[in-house]
Amino acid sequence: MEDIDEGPNDIENPYDLMLELGGFSLSPLRCIYGVPKRLRQGNDEEAYTRQVVSIGPLHHGKEHLNVMEYHKKRYLRDCLRRNRLNLEFYKRKIKGQEVKLRSCYAEPIRCSSEEFLRIILVDAVFMRYNNPKFRDEDDYIYYWVLADLRMLENQLTLFILEDLFDPGKYFDYADKPSIISLSYAVFNTPFFWKGSKDDILEGKSFMK
Repeated sequence: MEDIDEGPNDIENPYDLMLELGGFSLSPLRCIYGVPKRLRQGNDEEAYTRQVVSIGPLHHGKEHLNVMEYHKKRYLRDCLRRNRLNLEFYKRKIKGQEVKLRSCYAEPIRCSSEEFLRIILVDAVFMRYNNPKFRDEDDYIYYWVLADLRMLENQLTLFILEDLFDPGKYFDYADKPSIISLSYAVFNTPFFWKGSKDDILEGKSFMK
């Protein structure tokens, strides 16, 4: 009988194969969704379109958002200096959660593993430090991004922020605020809503 060529077994990145075969199956972990086309029709398009910053992979690389990529990388540089941790430390932590992270998106994330890790890391650091508690008084960028942070498609999962920035292990601030406290500080403003920390604590993504 003629041998059947089953193809190579040395696939380096399983995500590339998944994309080639048509994407992922739906996951019960999915909690970050795109805005349905039906909602966009007949409504103000700007209400669903980020104007300044992209968070997460869904709109990464859009030309009009590229200016903010420089500022987000500045936050990463400052984070590494402040906490005396190297880039590989964070990348390894994200890599360990990559399958779970991708499963949180309702649609396939069509980028390589390396690019996905980079997007999540840069954006997670930005979300962590673009906060009233840590910004400088002259940090105008904070005010620019508030509107975009409420966007449905501009989200990261809480678990990766908690995994990357466990205040009890990696940070040298005296009061060591938790991710939940920082989330509450951002979203409990007139710009968003008046609620409690429990509202955020129960959410899967940074903004429920």
